[in-house]
Amino acid sequence: MADMNVLFQHGLDADSLARIRWLTQCRNVAIEAGGRVPSVLRAGPLPDSLNQRQESSHGRTGTHGPVDEFLRGALDHAYPGQWDNPMPFVASLVADGVGIAVFYLGEYIHICAGVLESLRLTGDLVGVLGEVNEATAIGSFQLRRGADEEHWWIVYSFKLLKVWIDPESTASAQMLVDVVSNMPSLIKARIDHMTGKGIPANRCTTDGPWWLVLM
Repeated sequence: MADMNVLFQHGLDADSLARIRWLTQCRNVAIEAGGRVPSVLRAGPLPDSLNQRQESSHGRTGTHGPVDEFLRGALDHAYPGQWDNPMPFVASLVADGVGIAVFYLGEYIHICAGVLESLRLTGDLVGVLGEVNEATAIGSFQLRRGADEEHWWIVYSFKLLKVWIDPESTASAQMLVDVVSNMPSLIKARIDHMTGKGIPANRCTTDGPWWLVLM
């Protein structure tokens, strides 16, 4: 949830705070279920009032700004017509068995994906993860705590500030397209490396609202 907290640092209003509380409840339920996303979230559905797009000219607490529209265009170019929008400022899809989520409320764009789950935290795991990151040019593979020491996660994460994106730049568009398009092959290659070093091949689930645990 730390990444989502950073995402919501600016422009908080009552609806944004309510959304954060709802997301926190959902993630806690998922963790209590053993580190996997449960099929039914006891926190309940997102209230209808929070599903309505707010009117704002700043792109922080309301409607999509120029960079947001630019991002959505780049995502659609990478995977035309395949994205779901489970809530405002969240895009998700499953490509070649890899769940990819993009969070873009506030000043950041956060592109992430689930890699492995239900892992025991060991020195070998940390060492292999270090090897993986040394071989990764963009983004990083990170450990996240699950319900207990037997349920750690590995996620891929790439975060950038919106001010780094120029909506008029073809280079910016190509960078976003390249990152998202190559994520499935990158993640599969890194999984092969990790499992080859004895890390269990516990692929992250893409069932149910899987994207919640990536926040």
